[in-house]
Amino acid sequence: MLRRRSLVEQRVIHLIRGEAEEGRDAMPAMQFARLRDLATRNVLVIHRPGTPYLSPGELTLLGWLALAQRIASYRQSFHPDPSLTMTVVHCAGTLDALGVRLHLSPSPIASCTGQAENGMTV
Repeated sequence: MLRRRSLVEQRVIHLIRGEAEEGRDAMPAMQFARLRDLATRNVLVIHRPGTPYLSPGELTLLGWLALAQRIASYRQSFHPDPSLTMTVVHCAGTLDALGVRLHLSPSPIASCTGQAENGMTV
């Protein structure tokens, strides 16, 4: 359930789904629209705005964005589609610029891969 996630993760999911943030710059909305488009083209399910549940694809994107906010993330390949990887890194930088920092926890990553980035099974 979305409401069980942290407020930061909820905000990012709202951006991924295209839910408008009143009074916010349109640039992040456009960048996340591109992420949403590339993700769905690559068979990641993104729910409609207002859906109370998270899809495995949305959890995957949360994990990738958290990883991309870390140092040297430009060396990380999140997906075989280089456009999707570049857009993830770009959106992670946008989140940083907005002061939104995702915590690198096993919860989003474990839900989609069963293994944390450091190789530990979660």
